[in-house]
Amino acid sequence: VATLTAWSMLSILVLFFLVTIVAKMSFSFFEANGMMKEKFMRDAMADQLFLAVDPVFFLFLLAGILAVAVVAYLFAHSQVGYVRRLNEALHSFVDNWNPPKLESLGPLAMHASDFFEVVSLRVKKESNEKIEAAVQKALRNWPSSPSIHMQDIVQFVIVAILLAIFFSGCCAVFFYQIADRIVELGSQVARYTSPKAPMFLQEQYELVSMLIWVVIIVTSITFISTGYKLGRLLSESNYAILRDMKRFMQGDKEQRIFLRSSDPVSEYVPQMNDALERIARKL
Repeated sequence: VATLTAWSMLSILVLFFLVTIVAKMSFSFFEANGMMKEKFMRDAMADQLFLAVDPVFFLFLLAGILAVAVVAYLFAHSQVGYVRRLNEALHSFVDNWNPPKLESLGPLAMHASDFFEVVSLRVKKESNEKIEAAVQKALRNWPSSPSIHMQDIVQFVIVAILLAIFFSGCCAVFFYQIADRIVELGSQVARYTSPKAPMFLQEQYELVSMLIWVVIIVTSITFISTGYKLGRLLSESNYAILRDMKRFMQGDKEQRIFLRSSDPVSEYVPQMNDALERIARKL
């Protein structure tokens, strides 16, 4: 959330920086070529510069930042929610020793179902042959390495692209309005000494337009890559949880879940280990 919000705010700062550069280049060009005789004209043009911008665009930019923060939070919350609900399922199991209802566990759903099936058989003291068959069935689909839950990532990427287009579009419209305002003010107050003088403004306009699109593309890529990195980090956490649950399921009653302290779902580890401790005592 912080990363995406920071990038959106940085994009706005870069936008205002480019607008400032464009304005200073234009005013300096007018003064250097003797097109503005009076000293107060630079200040007058600067004061008039932002009058062309509809105030609603500032609201759009603010709404864009808020939308980025909200979507990033919802995406992160939904991903962490898989582990939170797995923790709830573990505690539901140790409360009544019946396989819990598994809802919205995302990439953990199938493996959690297999885990509870095997542990339930162990709790009921079923035959070793039946338990071993269930273990082998579970192991056939058990992950051997971290894998990103692509369904969630694709959904986030689509939303992130739409947000980036909206946010960057507001930035682009803002810039073009400022650029047009500079040309308009220049034609009103500057005394052109050459018929080719306005060409400078047009070439400057095209050059900085390229920079604006660079900012838009970089912003979009940043949104997408940040979501992918979060998905990758969470997939590593999910894999570590499933790895330790597999060992417990196979009969190692001393096995507990271990994650790095920096993992986003590490706060649930003590609670899940408490449930595993209760299962171990039951076994």
